[in-house]
Amino acid sequence: MKLSKNDRILCEVIQASVFDKTPIFTSDINWSDVYVELTGQTLAALPGDLLLTMEGLEDSLRISWKRVIAIQVGYRQYYLYIQNMFLEQLRSHRIPVVVIKGTAASRYYPKPEYRTMGDVDFLVHPSRVKEAEAVLKSLGCETEYRNHSHYNHIRLLYDGVEIELHWSFDISTHKEQISEMDQCILEGLEFPEWFQDEEYRIPMLPKLQNGLVLLQHIRQHLREGIGLRQIVDWMLYVNENLDDGFWRLAFQKKAVSFGLEQLAMTLTRMCQLYLGLPTDHISWCIRADEVLCNQLLKYILESGNMGNKHKEETNHVRTFIGYKGGILEAIKQLQLDGENTWPVLKRHHWLRPFAWLYRIARSALRLIQYHVSLRQLYLYHKEGKQQAAMLRKLGVIK
Repeated sequence: MKLSKNDRILCEVIQASVFDKTPIFTSDINWSDVYVELTGQTLAALPGDLLLTMEGLEDSLRISWKRVIAIQVGYRQYYLYIQNMFLEQLRSHRIPVVVIKGTAASRYYPKPEYRTMGDVDFLVHPSRVKEAEAVLKSLGCETEYRNHSHYNHIRLLYDGVEIELHWSFDISTHKEQISEMDQCILEGLEFPEWFQDEEYRIPMLPKLQNGLVLLQHIRQHLREGIGLRQIVDWMLYVNENLDDGFWRLAFQKKAVSFGLEQLAMTLTRMCQLYLGLPTDHISWCIRADEVLCNQLLKYILESGNMGNKHKEETNHVRTFIGYKGGILEAIKQLQLDGENTWPVLKRHHWLRPFAWLYRIARSALRLIQYHVSLRQLYLYHKEGKQQAAMLRKLGVIK
């Protein structure tokens, strides 16, 4: 399957932004379309240094683009300040804590300030969660969300910034594998690595555990759709850390044990084929199925960040298909989705057993709202089957 012209340009922009590769941009490129696509992938700030070399870029778009980048760089300064404030308070209470994703991923970027920042993510031991939440609340945070379906993190809000407190990486489709993975990742709390970002010293997981978190995060969200920002995070982590020696010495064994090997190999080979990841020191993924790599890239491009490019009704249809467990497995997934999206549950916990019914009703209303025909429904079903087959090959679903 060939990539569209815009998709090829998008890949070239990423290559030129993160690796030392000179792009060849022709004058007939529709940069407005490229900008929209980068925004949908949460990568609008990434090509900050390329703006002057983009031929055919209208001045109005160049100015707007620069403004978006400036806002992102400014927000990052505030992000770092808040993150550091909370880190200092948690550590002053002798709570072992590290940052995950976010700045722990951006440190591998040529210019970390061009990596779009979202939530501030912390990892603490399960035994210290309540204490850590109390510390954050004492600083003015308000608890916004608890993940009821697989209780592994709390989301708090502070001055418009979301703070996520993690202690587990449980996902419902791999329950038998998670306990060992959590144990491995939490061991990293005992041996944090420190790095400098601006004027702040920041604790993060050792490189083995940090890579597992990035990879597991992709697996956890790939079914609903994940964007290129998370893929670039993984690619730059691999480029910096996961050469052939470290793969054989440490990472492969854990990846096999946690059911992540196929996903790691396919993602990494995809990055080599399309996004410029070097091959000289990273050959462990060379045997990955290149057809699957192409299919995965197209799926990611069509999804956008966290599935934001999927029409909502198509996501609802996908819920019912692609699982070997049939209708019972689909209902379980509906229950999980309903528990995570039904606002009423924050006040009325007794309604939780009926979350799957809420999800069905919401799906039906959306299908009616979007005037989905039977033919469209069939096409969504067919598309979902193909995606489920791909996700099964990657070890994302069973």
